[in-house]
Amino acid sequence: MVLAGWATPRAAASVSCTAALGPPALAEGPLRTVGMEPAAADLAVVPGHTYLIEVDERDNDALVEVLDSKRQAIARADHPERRTGTRRAMVTAADPPSLVVRVTGKEHAGASGAATVRVFDLAALGTRPDCIAIVKALAAADSDYAAGEEISSGHSASPARSDARAAFLRAAEGYAAAVSALTAPADRPLRGETALALAGVEYFDLQDWAKAAEWAKTAAETLGTDEPYRRSRADALVAAAWIEIGSTAPAERPVPGYGVHSTGLLARARRLLQRLSRFHLQRGERYDAGSQLTNIALTYLYEGRYPQCVTASQSASQLFGAIHETLRRALAWQNEALCLWGLGRAPEALRRFDRARKDIPEQPYPKLYLLVVNNTALANYAVGRFDTSLRLFDRALAFAQEVQAQRDEGQSLYGIGVNYYALGDRVRAREFLDRSLSIRTAELDGRGRMATLRALATIDAGQGRVENAIAFDREALSLAVAPSAAARIKIQLAAHTAAAGRLTEARAQLDEVISTRAKADSLIRAEALLQRAVLLREMSRPREALADLAAARPPLHRLGGVLEEFEADLEQARALRMIGRPRAALAAVEGALGHSDAVRLQSANPELRAQLQAPLRPAYDLELELLRERYERAIAAGRDKEADAIAAAAFVSADASRAQSLGDVAAQKYSPAVRRALASEFQRREALYRELAARQFALDARVDRSGSDDPHARHLMSDIAELERQADAVNTVIASRATSAGTARRAGTGRASLPSLPADVALVSYWLGSEAAYAWVVLPGAIHWTRLPSPATVADQAVAFHHSLTRLVDVPLERRLRDARALYEMIIRPIEPWLSGARQWVVIPDGALDYIPFAALEIPDPKADSFVASRHDVALAPAAWMLDTSGARVRSHARRALLLVADPVYQPDDPRLAVVMRTSATSQPPARHSLDPDRGQYQRLLFTAEEAAQISAQFPPADVDRLIGLDATRDRLLSLDWSAYRFIHIATHGIVDAQVPQLSALILSSYDSSGRVVDGAVRVADLSLETLAADVAVLSACDTALGKQVPSEGLLGIGSTMLARGARAVVASLWPVSDEIGARLMTEFYRHLLQDSMSPAAALGAAMRSVVSSGAADPALWAAYQVSVVALGPGPPAHGVASRGPATATRP
Repeated sequence: MVLAGWATPRAAASVSCTAALGPPALAEGPLRTVGMEPAAADLAVVPGHTYLIEVDERDNDALVEVLDSKRQAIARADHPERRTGTRRAMVTAADPPSLVVRVTGKEHAGASGAATVRVFDLAALGTRPDCIAIVKALAAADSDYAAGEEISSGHSASPARSDARAAFLRAAEGYAAAVSALTAPADRPLRGETALALAGVEYFDLQDWAKAAEWAKTAAETLGTDEPYRRSRADALVAAAWIEIGSTAPAERPVPGYGVHSTGLLARARRLLQRLSRFHLQRGERYDAGSQLTNIALTYLYEGRYPQCVTASQSASQLFGAIHETLRRALAWQNEALCLWGLGRAPEALRRFDRARKDIPEQPYPKLYLLVVNNTALANYAVGRFDTSLRLFDRALAFAQEVQAQRDEGQSLYGIGVNYYALGDRVRAREFLDRSLSIRTAELDGRGRMATLRALATIDAGQGRVENAIAFDREALSLAVAPSAAARIKIQLAAHTAAAGRLTEARAQLDEVISTRAKADSLIRAEALLQRAVLLREMSRPREALADLAAARPPLHRLGGVLEEFEADLEQARALRMIGRPRAALAAVEGALGHSDAVRLQSANPELRAQLQAPLRPAYDLELELLRERYERAIAAGRDKEADAIAAAAFVSADASRAQSLGDVAAQKYSPAVRRALASEFQRREALYRELAARQFALDARVDRSGSDDPHARHLMSDIAELERQADAVNTVIASRATSAGTARRAGTGRASLPSLPADVALVSYWLGSEAAYAWVVLPGAIHWTRLPSPATVADQAVAFHHSLTRLVDVPLERRLRDARALYEMIIRPIEPWLSGARQWVVIPDGALDYIPFAALEIPDPKADSFVASRHDVALAPAAWMLDTSGARVRSHARRALLLVADPVYQPDDPRLAVVMRTSATSQPPARHSLDPDRGQYQRLLFTAEEAAQISAQFPPADVDRLIGLDATRDRLLSLDWSAYRFIHIATHGIVDAQVPQLSALILSSYDSSGRVVDGAVRVADLSLETLAADVAVLSACDTALGKQVPSEGLLGIGSTMLARGARAVVASLWPVSDEIGARLMTEFYRHLLQDSMSPAAALGAAMRSVVSSGAADPALWAAYQVSVVALGPGPPAHGVASRGPATATRP
């Protein structure tokens, strides 16, 4: 080993550090690096000596590790200059004096590179502390950079306690210190190399574009002509930084420090990159030439010059393909997809995105992976593939957080937010968009901030905060660079300006877009024309609106999405109606509704589909209004048959909008094979809902104590939104696997005519629209259609009636009866002549009427008022298209007649639990903590034990399966085959979540038969996995008929899920029920159902009449229960066991 000579103190000032270091003591290589396979060099060194190890790499980005004699890493080095440059590490040799330098490539398996190892004994710098400090700074910077890379690639052993940015900042400080210290003329190459490293950290890792451009320019000037390749790398970084600066700078003013507007800076970057591409091609450096073409494509993309962008991207992909650089080729494909998207060629773009995503793995460049996953997710969102989009954004978000990629995290949060907005969930959309905006500062991601601001503006405008929306629009416009982005923001700004009442100003904004930028982009022009058509109609200029729509609709059909087509068709129908062309308007609205399945089927998740149905409601509203006008003209002209046909068409149309999500839930099939395949998803979902319930409980308590602006409350809200997002992702996977194509029964697919009804049945369907409220009465062989009082009047009275029914203590009986009479006058009196002869009413409610017990409406009578229940039996139905009136759904049953669940154990002081603890050999005190934070409020329902005994007495003992007391647990109930039972009766507590219906639950025992604390919540998610074949399922618990109200879908929750999963009839409650009266009512119900062979509706009506006749005339006591059906027919055959007769807590 030959050590370098020492410089004398006198000569130190004139000798550069590079010269002072002298020749290496040892050199190895070149070592061949292939893919990610390590290559190693064994070094024999002197114990106690400190060494500088330099590794020059080429063509395969690599990590350098120095190992001791035990093969333990004692130093690590990485560098921002990728695929070239020098990595440096400092080590002191131990005894035994054996070191190994391991060089591990970080690229794909086909990447082949070389690495040369040089070892310097730092004793050569003994008299040059300045040089030792520089060497230490460089080695420390490379070590810090390696640490940052490890964290940001997700390889850190403890990423939660690590900070990649802090490591990169330390690396930048080290490189900057070395640059400042390298002042000797002979050290100029090393100074240029280090300035280039500093520029790389600022660009790739710290994303400070201005500093990156400054240091890259310094590096290029310092390197001069002596190192043309490295200088070209510096120039390329200058151009890349200019692209970032130019793409985020406001378009309307010069970029600070550059004297040109953003497009001018992008053009400057492109000219530099074109020169560099030619330089590399002349030298045969196709990888570098392809990299410059990739960036050239970006300059065109940000200028909105999409054809040129496609050409440059294709040239880059061809270059990379020729040298088998699959990852870089995939990146070029991804850029080409963005350009194709800008041209409106969505199918081609999606194919390119998917192709690129397959070739870009998470490693070695996680940010490239995140880039393509986020962009692919956004493209899927744009074409309405919300499930795929959310799944990809979910994956990207988790990985971005893992590798601390803040910019990509902001993009993923934005994507999740806009998906939820499109799905109709404004609350969750806002939560994720707010989180995105907090990350996407103008400095970090100006383009991203612009997009997030646009989305938040849309939400604010929809919630009536129009001026806030306009402020967001204006900030977004100030960040727009591409003319296409600016044009779309101006279209949105015009819409919000019009919403603020400034129609003339909005018109001028749209005129400007259409006359300037929109000329070059047919899709943007069509979007602007569509918005101007809306404005012109609102300004009472429908003919001009139709002219704009005529120009807009063809490109929207060719280039736009299904929602844009739907909106254009609906707007055309509105304008045609205004000019007195109702038939053409009706054809247009029918065309809009032709897109309804395409709109709904953008998600496989039934809960999300229910929200997607909401935007269709205005089209159904308009169709009904147009049909009503035709109906009234036919009536006035005496054309009764024509009027009946129109009424039937209107009924079928309204019905087609209803209960679609129930059909989706009903279509899910869980075979043993599917259950096995989805086992992990089921477990994950169960854990998520438990956590959600706990966080929601904590939030409610916090808000009650400190208000919703409390920081801890806001944090809990964020946690809840994140858990809900994860649950949505799991539910989508489950629904996709459990639903076969074509299995869902759809409105109108089974029947396009009126249902066939038994002679004593009247079907009543309500519609509370935006303009008017209607009721249809369908009788055997007849239909009647009536206009009701205004929708707002009906809704207000319905809310008042429901409120009075739920306030037994502080609202007097007379108030309830007055409300019952008033609502009867509004919604029954206009159709009373057709209903009076029918014993059974089957009611399809709508809107606020979902909360109304129709049986409790009071019939005003001069002799004596009476309730509807005294004269009629009432059943509810989700939709006529779901209603089986033929008896085809009557099933054969196994020997088990009744599943009975009642009287769970909730409290640790329950005597039944004490008995178990005394007798159990493994007794332990019952835990005071709870899996369910609400459990402390649940009290024993004493009368449910009597209720259970009296109900079971009406069946042969061998036909009843009982889960009573400590046996009434979640696990025991869910382990049973529910399809084996003809009757299912569950008498427990219940909870309803009107925001997250999947959290609604039946609350079973808090303890099992061994006395252990267990989770007692049987949630809607659990119910959705069951298959029922029951004639009747009774949910003798409070609020089980309630849930999340969704337009046209009704109340989605426990009762609706049981109905969807196969029960022919479900009895559930609209408000908390008296334990004692509930028990009496249920006992009477089963007596009439079984002994008198009544239908469920008739049995419940008879039970209500029995309770009323016994003195409990207040409907708040007896009217909470209602029966919902999907089948009409006779009741069960008479049972041979006699009834034991009729039998206080409240069942919440």
